[in-house]
Amino acid sequence: MKMDKYILIAKWLIALVFSGAVLFFSGSLIYEIYLTRTVYANATSVSSDWAFGPEDASVTIVEYFDYRCDFCKIGHDALDEALQKHSDDVRVILKPFPVVEPGVSQAVAKFVMAASYQGRFLDLHNALLAKGLPVSKEDVKQMADIMGLDVQKMEEDAKSDAIGETIKKNIKEGMYIGITAVPAFLINDALYVGLYGKEPTAEAFDQIILSKKQ
Repeated sequence: MKMDKYILIAKWLIALVFSGAVLFFSGSLIYEIYLTRTVYANATSVSSDWAFGPEDASVTIVEYFDYRCDFCKIGHDALDEALQKHSDDVRVILKPFPVVEPGVSQAVAKFVMAASYQGRFLDLHNALLAKGLPVSKEDVKQMADIMGLDVQKMEEDAKSDAIGETIKKNIKEGMYIGITAVPAFLINDALYVGLYGKEPTAEAFDQIILSKKQ
């Protein structure tokens, strides 16, 4: 009888441990989903300074890139080509992610982002990508001057706390969702570093965009 009692107690203990483990892992999973959704919501909630395309688009692409990364030029051109077919239903959010050469990359990114204070970030960004990457701060100054921006004002605006905080937020956000290299693309709720681990192509973007629309 005593043996039966001990067996019963052991069974109850095992059940309690198992239930606790299930609750723990379920809670962890729910918390992870919550965090992921929160990060995604924050990643896609930005001002129009950093985005283009319809706000109600069925597909949102968050592009993480570095102006010191020549591979980011390939990603930009491939996405640009794909958007010729999908521009009416895709929103693109641009997020400088200056990690290739941290000091230099951040200086360049801050200077380009400073064009937002003159309402010209997208114009300058596109002009630099059309020219080709990587670019230096001097390259950005020359391009900004050609485009008629106030370069001296950009120097001051690049030092703003707001721009510094935006870069910190982009890097923290990217690290959390698993970005290990640039370019990286958060397309709806899925992350693509490069695209399928190989060179981004317009065809690859086209396939992904079509799959997200379904």
